[in-house]
Amino acid sequence: MADVTIKVNGLNELNTYLTNLPSQLNKHFTIAQKEFASFVQKSAKIRAPRLTANLSQSIKFYPRKKNEIVISCDSPYAYFQEFGFRPHMIFPSMDNRNGIKLRDLGFDHPVWVSKHHPFLTPAVEMGIAKLPMMLNQAADEAIK
Repeated sequence: MADVTIKVNGLNELNTYLTNLPSQLNKHFTIAQKEFASFVQKSAKIRAPRLTANLSQSIKFYPRKKNEIVISCDSPYAYFQEFGFRPHMIFPSMDNRNGIKLRDLGFDHPVWVSKHHPFLTPAVEMGIAKLPMMLNQAADEAIK
């Protein structure tokens, strides 16, 4: 019977590559995660109603845990713009909860508000459509 000998070159390099791959994937996926959050933030700011401009300025993202990013909107009326409200009248003598009268923001007559304008949900939907492509690019970069 004949003996077969196989010589493998580069096994140490392959072992090093496979050992470093998870950390590289984590690094590039973290970058992709921040890009995704930034895309959603920009898209939501574009879609946010500009009645007082406080809503679009309050959309931010920040890391909460090691692999978690939170997109938040700190404006008190963000929830109502996103999910709806009863039609109502806004008067110039009202304030915007920051102590600023609406009259000072340019409202000189009552305004009837009857329709909400979702801004964060459509932004997340657009971002989710791009997410597979972003993750694929991050994986390609990590593998390189």
